[in-house]
Amino acid sequence: MTIETTDRDIALRNLAIQSLKEQAKVMGMDAGEISNYIMKSQSQTIHDANRYYGASGGAAILGRLSNPFAWSQFFQALKRGDFKN
Repeated sequence: MTIETTDRDIALRNLAIQSLKEQAKVMGMDAGEISNYIMKSQSQTIHDANRYYGASGGAAILGRLSNPFAWSQFFQALKRGDFKN
């Protein structure tokens, strides 16, 4: 026995799906979505820190060049003559 699907049945199903989507928007994020968001955020922070300070030390010069305290120490060392042979 086959049950026919009418246009009304399809319309009701579509309305139910639309209603669920609207309710999901109001609810915000669930625990899984929040967890994914936090993981991506932490991953991006670590990635940015590695780009700035250097994971292996190779890119660490960028962090030192933009550090005003490092520049101060450099100029003090120049005045003291630390770089003379």
